[in-house]
Amino acid sequence: MKLSAQLIVYHLRQHFSVAASSWLSSEPHLEYPVIYQAPGPLTGGKIYISDDPDFLIPSHHLAETLVILTGKSRYLEEDDYPNLCILQETVSAVSVLSFLQEIFLKYEEWNQGLFDLILNQPSVQKLIDLSTSVIPNPMTVIGLDFTVIATGNQPDNQLKDGIFGSTEETQNVVNSLKQDSNYEEAQYRTGYFYYPGNHTAPPALCVNIRRSGKTGYRLLIRPGELPLDDTFGFVAEHLASLISYVLSTKSVAEHDTLYPLHRIFHNLLTNSKADYVEVSHQLTENGWLSSHS
Repeated sequence: MKLSAQLIVYHLRQHFSVAASSWLSSEPHLEYPVIYQAPGPLTGGKIYISDDPDFLIPSHHLAETLVILTGKSRYLEEDDYPNLCILQETVSAVSVLSFLQEIFLKYEEWNQGLFDLILNQPSVQKLIDLSTSVIPNPMTVIGLDFTVIATGNQPDNQLKDGIFGSTEETQNVVNSLKQDSNYEEAQYRTGYFYYPGNHTAPPALCVNIRRSGKTGYRLLIRPGELPLDDTFGFVAEHLASLISYVLSTKSVAEHDTLYPLHRIFHNLLTNSKADYVEVSHQLTENGWLSSHS
């Protein structure tokens, strides 16, 4: 799995003293790191680590390369070079290489695990559970009718205070979101985006999940250990794309057999003990949203 310069530098900062460019790419261009061997060229898609005190930074900018320098006391200029990271001179290139190999292995195992689940046990909840290894923040997948599809790292006391199901307990939150112009506008966003929250709902890093060109679900990553910025944006998008696949295949498989609309409405109208959260979930699976009538 390819990673971004911004993500790599985030993990480096957890273990080393780091000075980095003010501009770091958030696009996942980078493959496994290598120790730079002079005088070879720097090519795109690589992470180069060098402890050579005579290393010369190329005059041209490399938008899809990350350069990590150590072995010499260096300072970033005011007009600093993009995708450049400087560590303390006492840090060896080999130790940096070993550390980054572990980071890549962690994400590769996560990615492989996601695909294994899709092939063998397709479940949105299982995808979220597996993803807690790389995203320790609270996560939720909801339908736009506020039905909970799956949660991860979610404290129980937040289930009543967040947008986790349109119930009597969450009525105030749901109503505030329906009147929030930022939340209304968010359903048209593509890619990852930051929702600033309001007086009742916390902020979140979000990715909309679409069906037939319309947003039907949303992945939300709440405040926690990881920053809600570009750093983990592509990670959230990747997870959301696989969640979308599971939801779409599940919906196709169930649409004609388990939850046709007439059966859902018949159950709703005739069963006094109907589980309204489950009914709402079934309606969302069939593309029937709270905005429909």
